[in-house]
Amino acid sequence: MMSHPSHLHIDKTVLLVSAAFAVVLLFIISPDSYTHDLYGRHDSAWFFMCGKAWMEGLTPYIDFADSKGPLLWLIYGLGYLISPTNYIGVFWLSCVWYALIFYITYLTARIFLPGRRNALNCTLLMALAYFNPMFHYETRAEDWCMLFMIASLYLTSKMLYGDEQSEKGIHLSFFLLGVCFAALVLIKYNIAAMQSVFILFAGYHAIRRHHSFVLPFLWLLAGLLITFTPFILYLIAQGSFHAFIQEYFVNAYITAFFDEGLREDYLYDWVAVLTNPLRLPFFLILVIGGILFSFKIEKYRLFPLISTLFIFAITVTHSYWDYYFNSCAICCIWPIIWLTEVAPTISTRPVITAMGVVVVLTVCQLAIDRYFKHNLFWNDSPEREEFYNYEYYISQIPQPTIINASFHEEGHGILSRALPGTKYWAKQNGSSVQMNMEHINGILSRKASFVIMYQKADNLIEEDIIHHAGYPYHYAGGYLLSKKQLSKPAKPIHVSNWEVFTKQMPEALRR
Repeated sequence: MMSHPSHLHIDKTVLLVSAAFAVVLLFIISPDSYTHDLYGRHDSAWFFMCGKAWMEGLTPYIDFADSKGPLLWLIYGLGYLISPTNYIGVFWLSCVWYALIFYITYLTARIFLPGRRNALNCTLLMALAYFNPMFHYETRAEDWCMLFMIASLYLTSKMLYGDEQSEKGIHLSFFLLGVCFAALVLIKYNIAAMQSVFILFAGYHAIRRHHSFVLPFLWLLAGLLITFTPFILYLIAQGSFHAFIQEYFVNAYITAFFDEGLREDYLYDWVAVLTNPLRLPFFLILVIGGILFSFKIEKYRLFPLISTLFIFAITVTHSYWDYYFNSCAICCIWPIIWLTEVAPTISTRPVITAMGVVVVLTVCQLAIDRYFKHNLFWNDSPEREEFYNYEYYISQIPQPTIINASFHEEGHGILSRALPGTKYWAKQNGSSVQMNMEHINGILSRKASFVIMYQKADNLIEEDIIHHAGYPYHYAGGYLLSKKQLSKPAKPIHVSNWEVFTKQMPEALRR
């Protein structure tokens, strides 16, 4: 079954195919693409706000805070610099990201499958795992972690199953595993815990075959340090390192365990998975795939199954939202490699497979838009009218700042480059009493230009209190509260499909 090429050089053709496939697929299905409007998002708008705030000179974890790491905000900050009034910069970064993900997926499949065509076909099919509509819609932290997870899987698989590597090759692999682990910590640290299974297997291999883990460990440590050090030095220089520890590790842990009366028992988390109509089939596919694949390899036969169970077991812990399980997507490579080998009629037609994958995911995207998001560029919907009404009023204040009262960030004010009005400008799920008090005090301080109320919010503060605190003017259906009186539009705000698609500044908002 396995192919052992003497070396895996950069295959420019496959890299080009990976890039083209990523661009076409993401152009259609990514909510950050030209094909989608600016509304209908939560986490990605939150990350974008953090990246924007950082690029505009605010101090991370002091002037704004969220339960994510600084590398994620740096990525979104770069996206903001590329395109500051929409998500197109993030879209192009994600195209590059997934081009690399698909290419490394190909390299991993090439270790086990004979022939470039078979490995490429497996890579294309993996798009169904990476963009599984049951667990994936919005671009989230899990997407940006995927590159480091699949790279770790590749490096470990190459050590375990590829040609015998030189001592230099082993050291390089451990260095890169350290880089990947540190990068994951700097994005979402529980996913770094998942990646540790690859480091453990690589360490076991180093001890078993090379009778030493000392030098590999030192190279691993070097990878950690070279990735961590710039961020740590920056945070120390800004005087925010302590705040970083408090917000990212302590408060993030608190928010993850916000429903302790229901979720404190880990066994309950598993019961919830095993009785869920989406999660149970996914779990069975992963387990069965790991078992089937184990019969096709001659050594380290438990690696696919154990690594899958390890990653899934961490994902299960307090898995409040389905999208958490997108972290397990890389484990789908085992059943897909197995399927690619046993189904030659599929494995010989990568072009047809690519078209099939694009069609399937496009249909899923259309279904999501039809019933949930309504933000494809041709949907001139009430949600669009409401969103751009907010944008019209917010744009009247130079350098506006915003607080989302008792609710998440939804991206309002993006066209005006609005910034957070306080440290906790949006309410995190499971926020502590202290965090909630700081959120309320931020509103009462009257520092923000606008306070946005939401019908669906778990109100920590009543609207009349906000009104008397210094926000007497109500706009956009009464949910946008302002300190200043603003002009109303002479006629209803209308944004055309073409303006949405081309990401022009809507005519109604040009000043």
